[in-house]
Amino acid sequence: MAAAFVGLGSAAGAQTVCRDTPEGRVCTLQQPIVAGAIVPVQTQQDLGLVTLGSGCSGTLVNRFWVLTADHCVTTNGAVNGPSAPLANVQITAAWSARSVTPTRFVRNWGGAGLDVALIFLGAGDFGKSNVQLFFVGDVDTSMTLTKFGRGIFAYASAGPPPTPAQQDGQYRTAVFTPSAASSTSYTLPVNGSSQVGNGGDSGGPDLVTAPNGILVGIAGVQSTCVAAGRVPGTPNPPLWTWVTAISSCNSAAISTARFDIVTIIQEGRIPCPDSSAACAVAETTSLTLMLR
Repeated sequence: MAAAFVGLGSAAGAQTVCRDTPEGRVCTLQQPIVAGAIVPVQTQQDLGLVTLGSGCSGTLVNRFWVLTADHCVTTNGAVNGPSAPLANVQITAAWSARSVTPTRFVRNWGGAGLDVALIFLGAGDFGKSNVQLFFVGDVDTSMTLTKFGRGIFAYASAGPPPTPAQQDGQYRTAVFTPSAASSTSYTLPVNGSSQVGNGGDSGGPDLVTAPNGILVGIAGVQSTCVAAGRVPGTPNPPLWTWVTAISSCNSAAISTARFDIVTIIQEGRIPCPDSSAACAVAETTSLTLMLR
């Protein structure tokens, strides 16, 4: 299900963009896929970064709700496709031993099919969590975005012998600038020497970033990527196993859905503060929540 990727390693291929501000000269390192930094577990918890059973990334925006891409909660991987069974979208996190079964999805925004969905956990099963901020306004091409997500960290190579892409499930991050933007989407182009300006896989959050590096708020979620190459002779599905490069990636912007999202995520009551839904279930138990 991973639709976009970030990698690890040296800063080879990275480029630095500097600008003068009233506070002094500010330089931003534009990192290609292969130079993404691994996100520490504590930072993942602070930002609410979680993993969906469908293979996507997501953000726990408060104790009860996860923000992700719409195609991540469907049976066919398509925006506005049939909803996947709730049990197939278990939510896990590197910072918790719990595995949470959602109670419902909230999706299908806009006639054009905005690739954004919310997942309701029902009873705050990861315990206390930070409330994540949303960016107010549209993304534009002057902004810096910090992306988070899991995915491929090394592209496939032709060999011999042919070597498939490498992935380890770890969250990584990188900082980029979009080449095009609208109220519903924005594009991350090929960045640096040859890699796409991208930092995560499907559903991973993009945060607008101030010149001083402060993360201002979530502006959108990773949606799709366009493959620019693959190892010759390899099968088309699964797409990303044999990809050798990608030309661009798109994210779904949340600005048109922001009011709805903020309203929806107000729902949630804590039956037993600082505990699980059942009030006495061990943290290592896989919890299945029922609709109330």
